[in-house]
Amino acid sequence: MHPRRHSTWFEPRFVAEVFVRCYGTGGVLRQPSLKAVRPDKDPRDLRSSYRRKPHSAT
Repeated sequence: MHPRRHSTWFEPRFVAEVFVRCYGTGGVLRQPSLKAVRPDKDPRDLRSSYRRKPHSAT
């Protein structure tokens, strides 16, 4: 098992559209790929309700 990686969080500067195959343990994105950078969107306009919640494993 790999040691847990640490993340550095910062204030959003741009909006990106990302394709995600699935969510891993703890809601970690698995195999994400960048679809597009969205210059027409402002990060200040986004709310947490826009984020999809991970599907629970069944």
